Amino acid sequence: MLDSKKIENIFAKACEYYQLSDFIRAEAMLSQLHDLCPQSPYLYTRMAMLYFEMDAFEKAAAMYGKAFKLVPDDVDLHFNYILCLKKCGRLEDAIAGFSELAGKLISDPEPYYNLANCYRETGHFNKAAESYEKTLALDDTHFSALKNLAYVYHRLGNHEKAAQLYERILKIDPSNSQARHMLFAITGGKTSSIPDQYVEEIFNEYSDTFEKHLLEDLQYSVPDKLKSAFKTLNYPVKYFSKCLDLGCGTGLAGTVFADLCDTLTGIDISEKMVEKAQSKNIYDRLEVCEITRYLQEENAVFDLIIAADVLTYMGDLGPVMKAISTVSTERTLFCFSIENSDKPGYHLGQTGRFLHAPKYIMETARESGWKPIKWISTTLRKEGESWVNGTLYFLNRNTEEQSDKQ
Repeated sequence: MLDSKKIENIFAKACEYYQLSDFIRAEAMLSQLHDLCPQSPYLYTRMAMLYFEMDAFEKAAAMYGKAFKLVPDDVDLHFNYILCLKKCGRLEDAIAGFSELAGKLISDPEPYYNLANCYRETGHFNKAAESYEKTLALDDTHFSALKNLAYVYHRLGNHEKAAQLYERILKIDPSNSQARHMLFAITGGKTSSIPDQYVEEIFNEYSDTFEKHLLEDLQYSVPDKLKSAFKTLNYPVKYFSKCLDLGCGTGLAGTVFADLCDTLTGIDISEKMVEKAQSKNIYDRLEVCEITRYLQEENAVFDLIIAADVLTYMGDLGPVMKAISTVSTERTLFCFSIENSDKPGYHLGQTGRFLHAPKYIMETARESGWKPIKWISTTLRKEGESWVNGTLYFLNRNTEEQSDKQ
């Protein structure tokens, strides 16, 4: 057994490593103390904080759980334990935990706010709205609750209430790109683009739950549909040297197309989405950058370019299609999806995404040096109880190819 002085020295050294972000050494020293002091809630809490910083949320939850069992009246431990459960994706457990805390801490807005976030992530928007309202009743300056409440009412189709909240946000923060863009979407404002800051912030916030929500809740399968359609093209190239995945997100399209190319490059404006893509180990190169800017600065050329569910975040497609042509050859295949518009040209939908008319796509493609060789009407994802209708397009720059519509 070590004496208390040596234990204090080891703990102090572990804390020093923690402050230096040398988490491996900090973990080694705290683990040594864990064997010596197995009933120390303070040590458990320190280890939980360390694991949380390391994004090892299961381990962090286990340590907070041990500490909380020893000190069951410590509401901070209880709160952090529940927060870790949420980070682990155990949202039903987190909902139960934050509901319990909200009943205990009746004047504290944070349990209600985090409860609302859990409801929002599980698609229980009415319950989320109720909890955000309770948060704001306790703290009317809670800006995050205000922003999320506007989003929830927007999702619920209560556009009048959502517009009021977006206007309230803009009075507090006139430069808020999310509120301004969504207010435009609700009120039918005219715009040709979505602010980069808005797209970046939305997907950084969305990154942890993006794939589960998209694949399970929205039944999204555009990458698989693009690949299946490619197999019916009778395209002269079956295997590609260099593939560029524009707006790669967490790597859903890259995963599907990786076996068709030698090298795979992914570009996305969201740093956190790129981190998720990096963890899949399918990309040879990943960059955080706005798409058009990347294309204007890129020197390489690609023979397969994918934009799955990306161009819906752009209105005027002329600049990006022209930019894509600068990184292509005559044999490059460009495939992408769009949401269909029954209006001429393009317009901003109430979802905040752009819809494009088929005629607009054809004309813009040809003006930008591309030839449509196949286009297929399909469904893209669920939106509430309805399906979002869209079209898959395949373009190349070889004028000898024949058009084929389905």
